[in-house]
Amino acid sequence: MAVLPNSIALSQPKVFELLMTIDLFDAQYYAAANPDLASAGVTSISQLGSHFSTFGLAEGRRFSAYADLSYYKQINGDLAAAGLTTNAQVYGHLSNFGVAEGRSFSPFVDINFYLSANTDVAQAFNNNRERALKHMDDFGVSEGRLVSPYVDLGFYGYANGDVAQAFSQDKEKIFNHLTIYGINENRKFSVVFNSDNYNLFNPELSRAGLNTDPKLFNHFVQYGASEGRLSSSVFNVGFYKQIMGISQVQV
Repeated sequence: MAVLPNSIALSQPKVFELLMTIDLFDAQYYAAANPDLASAGVTSISQLGSHFSTFGLAEGRRFSAYADLSYYKQINGDLAAAGLTTNAQVYGHLSNFGVAEGRSFSPFVDINFYLSANTDVAQAFNNNRERALKHMDDFGVSEGRLVSPYVDLGFYGYANGDVAQAFSQDKEKIFNHLTIYGINENRKFSVVFNSDNYNLFNPELSRAGLNTDPKLFNHFVQYGASEGRLSSSVFNVGFYKQIMGISQVQV
């Protein structure tokens, strides 16, 4: 399917409810993140897909470990300015343009970092971000590849033995657990970021209403890392960015 130039795309918000370049919906993740659906008898892939398109998308339900519409809207303010305000429009923009443009669409995933950290993937797909995201979903996470400079699934499994044991070291399931439960349960997933320390070292954040782990992590990814804020008692973000070759956080 042809993709509209970005200048045209942003001037025609309604188009996103009709076009779809890549499919970001994950039925299994949707079921896991929304357990009330099973109680309502919505269990098959077709039922889950139908529920998402009819109700779930508009309701803002989580549908993928790799994409977060609320985060995408928050970090890409030009979308609302262009009239892309509904979840259907924003989802359409992300699917048709956002991934390909290298926009940030999740605090847990950085597609530009994934390409730079996995040069074989970058070479195989000629730095095509959409194909790289599919590779990440199909193979990368399960192979233990780094998907973000601030998320380490190996560390998450090590620091949370119950999770590693429950999922038999299945990194895809471990990643799903992190994005659905772990981030809300104050579980540690990286030596780079510790929410307790980030809150302690930056008390003005809690005074500004950033008082939950998801809010603190989102702030760190969007601003804190690039500002060099302390995020761990055993970690220096400036030095880490230097050795990892991270000049700035993609926002």
